[in-house]
Amino acid sequence: MHLASWMPFGRTAEMLSRLLGVQVGEETVRRLTERTGAQVEAVQTEQAQEPWQKEVSAAVSPRRLVLSADGARGGEWAEVRTIAIGEVEEPRPAETLSEVHVRQVSYFSRLTDAETFANLVEVEMRRR
Repeated sequence: MHLASWMPFGRTAEMLSRLLGVQVGEETVRRLTERTGAQVEAVQTEQAQEPWQKEVSAAVSPRRLVLSADGARGGEWAEVRTIAIGEVEEPRPAETLSEVHVRQVSYFSRLTDAETFANLVEVEMRRR
C-alpha cells in the first residue's frame, strides 16, 4: 500500500489496475492502507516503550543532522505533530555558507498530545 501513502486512495486503485492489472476498489485500498499504518504505528509505539541501548558507532553516524518540527491543527482541538530529520550535506565550494542542503530525510507524525509525541518520536531520533 506504498502507493496510497503518496496519492489519494482512488488514484491508487487506478494505478494498481494500470501497472499490475489488479482490480481493487477505493475503499479496499483505504482499508488496507489504514490497517498497514496501524500495524506500523503499533510497532513504533512498542519500540518507544523499550529501554534504549546505545548501539551507534561513529563510523555510521552522520556528523550533523537537522531537525524540523511542526504541527497542523484540525477538527476539535486535534493536532498532528511531525518531525523531519535529515543529514546535512557538506557545502560545495561554489555555494554560499547560507545555503544548507539536506539528504536522507525521514519523517515521523502522530495525532497526539505533545508529551506522548515526545516519547514516541524518540524512537526515530535514536534510529537516526
